[in-house]
Amino acid sequence: TEKNPGRIIVPLPVNLPADSVKLRLEKTSISRVPRAAFYNLSELRFLWLTYNSITSVHPSSFVNLKALRELRLDGNLLTAFPWEGLRDMPRLQTLGLHNNRLSSLPAHAALFLPNITYLDLSSNRWVQHARLLSVFILQFELLTRAKELKKSLCFLVSGKVPFSKTYTSRQCPQ
Repeated sequence: TEKNPGRIIVPLPVNLPADSVKLRLEKTSISRVPRAAFYNLSELRFLWLTYNSITSVHPSSFVNLKALRELRLDGNLLTAFPWEGLRDMPRLQTLGLHNNRLSSLPAHAALFLPNITYLDLSSNRWVQHARLLSVFILQFELLTRAKELKKSLCFLVSGKVPFSKTYTSRQCPQ
């Protein structure tokens, strides 16, 4: 383990069974997700890294997770997210980034979410201009071509920046 003033930081576990389908690491002192952290877990479909102390995710953390359908990083300390790293997860349907410290969302992020059906970005520290957020929504809708998606998507529900009447009052599904 590495030392941090006042606490011990726990690294991600290694030597997990290669045929693992679900991995749930919650409420630990994990502080970062390094490059190729799950490379040997190519069968993984569900990855929950919720309510840890994660401050950074390497853009190549999710390499070789082609079967992953659900990624949850809710309740961490992320100020940025490597959207381009999602290209390694073509089957991703659920992405949870609720309750982090994200403040901006690049408009091009939608390009990496072609099969998403649930996206929770609520309870972050959004300071981004509403126009840029609208561009993200438009790109997202054009890429997915899914009219019914609005029923299950959760965008910035508790954010201070209203950007689309369609989404501002919608509650996140449980």
